[in-house]
Amino acid sequence: MKKSGFEYYKRKREVAPLEEAFKDLLRVYRLERKFEEKQLTQAWQEIVGSTVASRTSASM
Repeated sequence: MKKSGFEYYKRKREVAPLEEAFKDLLRVYRLERKFEEKQLTQAWQEIVGSTVASRTSASM
């Protein structure tokens, strides 16, 4: 039987860096792609510049 994400973290005893724990959380709940899309959307103007950003969108 597969453990839910909550049970996985509840039973894990060792200490992990926050970044590693966050990546595990995204993986367990299958949210990696959604998180990456959100990061891209938020950084769109910085990535493409203000001129291009004003005429485009980063929506997926």
